[in-house]
Amino acid sequence: MQDDLATLIQKTAARVRTRDFSWAVAISAGIGAVMLLVRLFDILPDMPEWQVPLFTFVAFLAALAVRYQFSSGRVWAEPVQRVVEAEL
Repeated sequence: MQDDLATLIQKTAARVRTRDFSWAVAISAGIGAVMLLVRLFDILPDMPEWQVPLFTFVAFLAALAVRYQFSSGRVWAEPVQRVVEAEL
């Protein structure tokens, strides 16, 4: 029983880490694409060069905040909660 539960917890943790990494890659790629389009079409011609990294960082943090609103933390917690209940 505990071996199956340990395996379930490991697999769930691996899925959560993979999903989080995929989201981070997708967010980064999306921000990169937007910044490329801004530069290619000169959408913000008056933006000073120092503001580009700042804008990118703020956009990334905002995207992460939105992503973590839909976090899979509950999925990760289910097997752990079963372990705690079984031990109690």
